Amino acid sequence: MNLEKDSFVKYFSVNRNEYHDPKLEQESGLVTLVNKGFDKMNLIGNLFIVVIVPIIITIVITNKQLPKSTNSYLIGIATVWFIVTFYKRVQKIVANNNVIIDLEKRLVIIEPQDYFRKNIMKTKKRNISFNSIRSIKTKSRNYDKFNSGFRLVLNYGNEEVTLVDIWTKKLGTELSQFVQKLVA
Repeated sequence: MNLEKDSFVKYFSVNRNEYHDPKLEQESGLVTLVNKGFDKMNLIGNLFIVVIVPIIITIVITNKQLPKSTNSYLIGIATVWFIVTFYKRVQKIVANNNVIIDLEKRLVIIEPQDYFRKNIMKTKKRNISFNSIRSIKTKSRNYDKFNSGFRLVLNYGNEEVTLVDIWTKKLGTELSQFVQKLVA
């Protein structure tokens, strides 16, 4: 398994999308998927994107005398914008984890990497034993209009735990199979 693990780590490192996909590292008995963390500025930028359209629409409604139907339409646009962008930003944050697969202790360790969950919510890392994992699967994700990939999800007990997002589809399926072999 060591030769197979080494060759996959090299393959993943060469073929990953440098900007989006996590790094795959290996040390004695540990396989680590390292994501870039979201810092304070990313959190502020995400909040700005979520509220910019509702703020602009509020300013337009308060400064201009528009018909009630137009006001209702603009309020609807602001509400839809807020809900959709907020949901997409939360989904992006949920998958921002470092995942450590400890083959010696037979654990999967999930550490949040975003500023919100790590520093504000004080979310602790989770340790999940190999014995309690029911399955590892990929879910298809559309990140934006032109990019789609996979989200690696762990079935653990009665819940699904999001591990990481992989923007390269082929790499996502191969990583899922690789992790399934390691955990099995």
